[in-house]
Amino acid sequence: MQPATLINVDLQESEIKVDSIYTFNFDEKRHKDLSLKENADNLCSLFLEATKNRTNSVDKNILWLSGGLDSRSVAAALHNLNIPFSGATLLDFGMRAIDDTKIAEQLANLFSVPWRLYRLDSPTRKDALELLKIKNGLNSLGMSYILPFYKSLKVHYGNRIPHFTGDGGIILKDYSLNSRISNSGEFVDFIVKKNQIFSIGEVSSLTNLEQRQIISELENHIMAYPEREWQNKYWHFLHFDRNFKLQFEGEDRNRFYFWTVTPFYAIPFFTYAMNCPDNMKKRYKLYQEFLLCLSPEAAVIDNANWRFPITSNSRLFLSGAVYPRLSSKFKGLIRNILKKPNVSKPVTTNQLSELEEQIEKCNSISKYFSVSELRKLENISQNKFDNLFTITSAIEEFECTASTIKKDNQTDFT
Repeated sequence: MQPATLINVDLQESEIKVDSIYTFNFDEKRHKDLSLKENADNLCSLFLEATKNRTNSVDKNILWLSGGLDSRSVAAALHNLNIPFSGATLLDFGMRAIDDTKIAEQLANLFSVPWRLYRLDSPTRKDALELLKIKNGLNSLGMSYILPFYKSLKVHYGNRIPHFTGDGGIILKDYSLNSRISNSGEFVDFIVKKNQIFSIGEVSSLTNLEQRQIISELENHIMAYPEREWQNKYWHFLHFDRNFKLQFEGEDRNRFYFWTVTPFYAIPFFTYAMNCPDNMKKRYKLYQEFLLCLSPEAAVIDNANWRFPITSNSRLFLSGAVYPRLSSKFKGLIRNILKKPNVSKPVTTNQLSELEEQIEKCNSISKYFSVSELRKLENISQNKFDNLFTITSAIEEFECTASTIKKDNQTDFT
């Protein structure tokens, strides 16, 4: 069901009526006449109130602290409110977050809070099977490595802990289309290319669905959004389609282990932020003022994703009109200069063998996928395979009452 849905049941007439009583319309920008400083200060106050409302005065508060901007904003708010908390940072088995750990420790020292670094090994098959069962395939099995982290947190802090994250910081950032859109077809094409894991052509081949059928359904859905402006329709897509099916499913996964909260999605804060004009969010202008209000000391510490702070003029290049329009080749060169290479490993022979085993043993997979196309996937990326294998594993589990993952479930799931 959509958010803000009201269900009326008439017992005498045996009728059920379903109504949507509220829908966000991001064309409205009620705070466009206020200055950048005024909006940042108001957001700062709302953020502090939202953080206070989500803390636990009895038990401990834990913050998943990274080297980015969002979690440090939460840390600054907790610090300003004099609310005790501990920081926890994850270093996954691929060492992909090594830059995050250095900045996270620096932030923990700034706020004088206890801090733990959790080093994880490769996930086991047991972890993958557990994630498959609790989320019914709505989380990629590539996220299986996160479960041991949650269990370690419970061991150290117990299970009655509010676990803060920086989820939702997207609402203060610039997600401009960076493309001239003149009709619904171009808009759908932009959304697909910007957010796809598999291309439309690959999806069509794998599922035996016509590309035009997929595009037509997407177009009908997106054009039903209440916004008139393409930019604001994109905001609607990001929050009510992409985040609902990606970020919020991850939040739901977390809550199988402890309660996860984020002040960014407090209704008063979210509503205010989305009523700030987009031009204030460009080049992180609004975010910079907001963070300076919370903690000038935290604002001048490097953002791990950039290797320089938000107060640096270098952000004008990465978040401005130049960088987003560069080709992937030139973006790669810039990432190499910043020592931030893309992490994309090829799928292994063992993983492809497991997919083949699923195809052989579970006939239901052929109801949804072209088996011949599945068998051609020898050189796909790990991310593509993880998402595809999640779907085939869910089909195998629920329709064939079997699971390839179950065998040797203590061995590494790689």
